[in-house]
Amino acid sequence: MHTIENLFTEQMIELHMLASVAIETAVRENSVLTWKQLHALVLKPVSTRLEQPSGAFVTLKKFDDLRGCIGYIMPIKPLYQAVMENGVNAALQDTRFPAVQSNELSRLDVEISVLTTPEQISSYNQFHVGVDGIIMDKNRRSAVFLPEVAKEQGWNREQTLTFLSRKAGLPENAWRDGAVFRTFRSQKYSAPIRLKKVD
Repeated sequence: MHTIENLFTEQMIELHMLASVAIETAVRENSVLTWKQLHALVLKPVSTRLEQPSGAFVTLKKFDDLRGCIGYIMPIKPLYQAVMENGVNAALQDTRFPAVQSNELSRLDVEISVLTTPEQISSYNQFHVGVDGIIMDKNRRSAVFLPEVAKEQGWNREQTLTFLSRKAGLPENAWRDGAVFRTFRSQKYSAPIRLKKVD
């Protein structure tokens, strides 16, 4: 069973602000920043909870259309660092999109997703559509959907797993036999980007 230590709204807002300043700085400098450069943008000590390792994704949307999304599933870095790095990467490194330009910044929404640690399930029937995020591993291939993906697309369990198989580069029905599944939950916060400089 997944347990999630919900962050306070103030902590989610703090993460959103850290992501915003990291994204704005990187986009205006047209450069992926080092952690030393990102850390210099943190003007005050972060909450203790935000220093704990946690999986996190940052999703950028422009007029409700996806503009970038990158993250870490596993808790490999302090949460605030993961959010700052993934914000920059979503803006500049998501290969599905051109890099975000300065003149787009004011039109971006920044969505933060803080994840629980994935747990293996014994059957895909234990996957709760629209509630769980899901990871599928098979034949050295892997793919993941955040919890909101199926909900936003209106998919049922079978459709979600079919698209997950495709995303992993496997046949559509690969999920039916021999795949290993892990699920996780997320806490989300979305708001327009907070800019220091207005163009």
